[in-house]
Amino acid sequence: MKMRLLFVPLLALIVACGSGNSPTAPSTVTAPSPTTTTPTTPTAVTPPASVAVSVAGVVTNADTGRPVGGATVTIGGRSATTDGNGYYSISGVTSGSATMTVTASGFNNSTEGVTVQTIDTRIDRRLAPLWVRSGTGNTVFDMPSYVSRVRIQGTWAQRDTSNFIVYVSGRLVVNEILRTSITYDGTHIVPSGNRVVEITSSSAISWTFTQIQ
Repeated sequence: MKMRLLFVPLLALIVACGSGNSPTAPSTVTAPSPTTTTPTTPTAVTPPASVAVSVAGVVTNADTGRPVGGATVTIGGRSATTDGNGYYSISGVTSGSATMTVTASGFNNSTEGVTVQTIDTRIDRRLAPLWVRSGTGNTVFDMPSYVSRVRIQGTWAQRDTSNFIVYVSGRLVVNEILRTSITYDGTHIVPSGNRVVEITSSSAISWTFTQIQ
């Protein structure tokens, strides 16, 4: 009987020692997978198809606003001439980018890039007149900076001296005696510089300076 009592407490001690809480292993956290974004391919824009249209407009004098008749207008290789009201009309012009050229006697040429719409288009143009200066006898005046070539004409009045002497930018351009020919007509490249024109020792000469394209 005494031996059983000793065994029971020993068994109870072993059970008590074996029932202790064991440490719990930490849970493993799984990182989220990175999201891969597929780049979007831009949609190609198809340009509108070219079509043949009409282009019309009016050409006017840039100084006076008056219509310029007889001007030649060329767009995309097709041409027309303005009427007395400065009006032109060109059919069969291909839409898109084109070069427009306008020429007329007595005016500076105009060349510009234009866009012709896919419907009938109106394009007006203003032309700058060629520079002209006329007078008689000795004088001094300024020539515009945009003039690169000039036609100089002189006419002797058949009295007094027949000298015709012209300086441009301080350089001698014309030095003629008109007694035998009475008139002078020459084309000159305008010298660089201050473009001051001086007509001297030419009191009996009527003269004209005209810009040349």
